[in-house]
Amino acid sequence: MNFTRTNNHIDITIRAITLGLGLLTMGCQCTNTENGGDGNQNRRIAYLIKHINDGPKIMLHFEFTPAVHELIAIGKPAIPSLLTLMESEDEDTRVRAYTALEYITSKMYGFQWGQGWDHRENEARWEEFWDDLGSLDWRDPKPKRLTSIKLWRQWYEKQ
Repeated sequence: MNFTRTNNHIDITIRAITLGLGLLTMGCQCTNTENGGDGNQNRRIAYLIKHINDGPKIMLHFEFTPAVHELIAIGKPAIPSLLTLMESEDEDTRVRAYTALEYITSKMYGFQWGQGWDHRENEARWEEFWDDLGSLDWRDPKPKRLTSIKLWRQWYEKQ
């Protein structure tokens, strides 16, 4: 599979529709997401991170496991753990962490499931945000990923 940000609007819209359908059919056990997180949420994130690769073995949208769906729903509090997964040697783990990071952050900039971007300017702002943090990509060699992850962690600590 080839995940790039070229023609991002169409790609992320299609993937969001798939995600939305998945959340409706999977009975996601989502928790309140945007305000820090409590001990239960932290335990839930740790559990989901551990099980990010568990799920049906299908190739179409293989990046969306039940854990990925729920981590996206949890949102920003899941970011530090997802960044740790981006250090993994396992490509499947990295693509799933990348997918969750992509969706969590795009929602922060106005992306809405099933609708796309609320304003084209917000899509451009999100792309600039992603680029400013090193254009993190699951396919990059580890040294480049680590440089980007460091930028992400610095950004997250300022939030």
